[in-house]
Amino acid sequence: PKERELGANFVKAFRVCICQGPLPPPLLRAWDRWKIENPSLCENIRPDYYPRNQLFAVFVLEMGGETLENANISTWKEARSIIRQLALSMALAERHNRFEHRDLHWGNIMVARSNSNLTFLYQLPPASGRVKPTLISIPSYKVRCTIIDYTLSRLHIDNDESEDGGTKPAKYNPADNVFYVDLKDEALFQGEGDIQYDVYRQMRTCSKSKWSEFCPQTNVYWLVYALDKILTTKSPKIQEELRAFAESKLGSALAAAPADVRPDAQVPLDDTGSAPTFFKEHSEFFELLEQVSQSAGSVATWSTDDPPSEERSALRSMACMLELYQEQPTCLDPYIERIVTQLMAVIQEYVSAYHSYTNCKPEGGSDPVSIGRMAGIFDLLYTLCKVRGYKVIMRFFPHGVVDVEPVFGTLWLHSTQLAKSTWTTRYILLIWLSLLAMIPFDIDSIDSGVSNLPALESMEGSIETSLIDQILQPGMSSAAPDNGSEIGVDESAEISEEVEVFIGILLQKLQDKDTIVRWSAAKGIGRVSERLPLQLAQEIVGATAEILKEQTLASSDGNPVDVSMTSEFAWHGSLLALAEMSRKGLISPQALEDIVPWVVRGLSYEIQRGDYSVGSNVRDAACYVMWAFARMPNPEIRRVFSAMCAQMSTALVSVAVFDREPNVRRAASAAFQEHVGRHSLFPHGISVLQAADFFSVGNMRNAFVVASRKIAEFEEYRESLLQHLCTNTIYHWDAKTRELAAAALFKLAPLATEYVAERLLADIVGTKDILLKVKKITQMTTVSNTASPFLAVRHGAIIAAGVIAETLASHLLKDEKLTKMILSVTDSIPARYLDDFGASLTLEALTAFIGSLSRSGWTMVNNNAQQKYFDFFVQAFTTCKAVDNVVLNFEAFVDAYGVSEQQHDD
Repeated sequence: PKERELGANFVKAFRVCICQGPLPPPLLRAWDRWKIENPSLCENIRPDYYPRNQLFAVFVLEMGGETLENANISTWKEARSIIRQLALSMALAERHNRFEHRDLHWGNIMVARSNSNLTFLYQLPPASGRVKPTLISIPSYKVRCTIIDYTLSRLHIDNDESEDGGTKPAKYNPADNVFYVDLKDEALFQGEGDIQYDVYRQMRTCSKSKWSEFCPQTNVYWLVYALDKILTTKSPKIQEELRAFAESKLGSALAAAPADVRPDAQVPLDDTGSAPTFFKEHSEFFELLEQVSQSAGSVATWSTDDPPSEERSALRSMACMLELYQEQPTCLDPYIERIVTQLMAVIQEYVSAYHSYTNCKPEGGSDPVSIGRMAGIFDLLYTLCKVRGYKVIMRFFPHGVVDVEPVFGTLWLHSTQLAKSTWTTRYILLIWLSLLAMIPFDIDSIDSGVSNLPALESMEGSIETSLIDQILQPGMSSAAPDNGSEIGVDESAEISEEVEVFIGILLQKLQDKDTIVRWSAAKGIGRVSERLPLQLAQEIVGATAEILKEQTLASSDGNPVDVSMTSEFAWHGSLLALAEMSRKGLISPQALEDIVPWVVRGLSYEIQRGDYSVGSNVRDAACYVMWAFARMPNPEIRRVFSAMCAQMSTALVSVAVFDREPNVRRAASAAFQEHVGRHSLFPHGISVLQAADFFSVGNMRNAFVVASRKIAEFEEYRESLLQHLCTNTIYHWDAKTRELAAAALFKLAPLATEYVAERLLADIVGTKDILLKVKKITQMTTVSNTASPFLAVRHGAIIAAGVIAETLASHLLKDEKLTKMILSVTDSIPARYLDDFGASLTLEALTAFIGSLSRSGWTMVNNNAQQKYFDFFVQAFTTCKAVDNVVLNFEAFVDAYGVSEQQHDD
């Protein structure tokens, strides 16, 4: 069966192989260590007594956690999730393979914890009378169980086709595909002292000792066993909840139901605590919905505050039904559109009538439409938002232009009559208005100018504009500039001290630790600057750019070199402000020439802090600045872009394909597209966009390996991509990113053989001076990247050197200096890096490097090198957690260089 259908609860086998000979010394030493650490659990004798020709079957399995016997289950939700995972996994295996475990005691159930609250999906095949399969989701509550040890299991493999792809043979016998163990050992059924032995006896009675036949009740016996163990041995506070679950209809069904029981035959969540798989009450719900729609849609009842009692009762019942699905809200998805559309049709008609009648009502007259008539429906809509989320619900709200003014007017009037209005009414109207506010129409064209309502323009941030106008002098607030070279203000106007203080506060707030403060300050600076004289606006641009230069090590030509001492908050706020001022055409061509190199540096801004990094928001803001540059209205800007297009285009492309964060890659792609569409200065713009569009760069592997390879076909981008890859990405703090960078280098290196071999290889393998603390004294030390004390640098440099050695072997082997440089990689690594923190990653990189040499025909200098490489593999097998790649590289090593008899014995 497919793994997708069986969920994630059967242990995965990474590799199975047959080995011959005694156990290697490292494995015996590992056995000894485990015996010392766990003396009470060590029941077997030391496995060193086997003959030298002993055969072993080696299974490399995933790490499943600890046994259920030793696992700490602290809440009833965790326990319930474990039972559900077991039950559904066994049910799926029964359906697909008529599977019986027959030995599912709590030592064969592994429990692992995770930091994320995942949801497991189980796809049950169609039962009798059904066409579509059923998809069941189970919250993990941060625990995952894994079923192991199938020694006594029974399995049937029903092949639909023969091995050669044809149909089944004419004499096909299903019994030939049944795998089982004949349980003849009487000792198995004579145990006492634990219910585990009772289950064995129940199995024999149920199956009548016909172990080849399918008897699914045995799986139910083991599920009841697991439930009993959790009830009687784990935390007392979960026992009451689990006991209620065991005595519920679902628990009874598990004990009595046949194997082909319908997967959707579950009782409601509020009765059993079992998560539903679909909206079971939908028929009753829609009957009530029709009653409510007819009752609330009757205009004759709109003048009363209270709806009929039948309507109130129906609304309460519907709300109760919805609240049952708070843990499984996706069960409502197939019905949400119909529910929301039907309710909003009534609300839409009511809002339109309320708005019309309120505007034409004479003074002192009665209300033809009551303000509180629809409160019950608004409450039901809020309940739906609470269960499923308002973003999902509001997608089905009406969003026509005709609704803008009625909704705004109704919300305004409800806000002025809080005593009569409910907060849920205002909540639904507000999120409806937030959807309508995105309609791309000029608000003036849909404002009827009703006298008793505020102007719709108040939706456009008039409060902020009026605040700025109050701070600035009246003569300075004027129209926006006609072009990028002039600001439509009085250049002779004097600037008051209050304005200067206000600008100083905004510049200071660009460095605030809260993102919303920095964003608001950037917006404020942009709006203030466009109302100031041109000279003062240019000074603000310069002051904003100076924030980028604080605590930055710059080169002699003024370009940034090292930003490790800077504040990511300051860079983020400053770049946002520059983007706002760029959009308004406030940056002069002269200032732009100085600012562009700093923005380009911001595209690769990243500072490592322990096991994580900061700077993704800075890179995103830098992409925003690049996008804003393309929209600057000043025609003289094109001259600057013509001179700097190579620097800008290569930087954007490198970020678009090699950044770790998908939002940054997409932002860089959008900025590149904006420049191509408005200025057409970037080389091969359309072709590059076709390879690195918004959707292509969304997938990280596709961006690194596929898109980068297509773009590197163009000579203008080839070296810059390789430079960014080998100086930034290959040393990234995230190991997965480094591995993807190596995969990208494998694709790109053959396109620029000379550049990689002569320029980049020396940077990767060659030595350099770094500041290193040795015996509490900080001093300058010369080391290579492959022997760097920093794990990320060391790991990335070794795998990059291996990739270059493999892809450019024919070129490197012709140059004695380059050959020595490659072969010196393993000699330069101190032994302590193979034993302390990070040894696993270092050994994985070394084995990958040796595998690359093996596959590309590199020769050994002497036998000592071969022995050293062999020792690396032995140490990797005992140290690394994931050995799949180590095994593949070892196979290449053995094929290329062989192993001695002594190495074979070891």
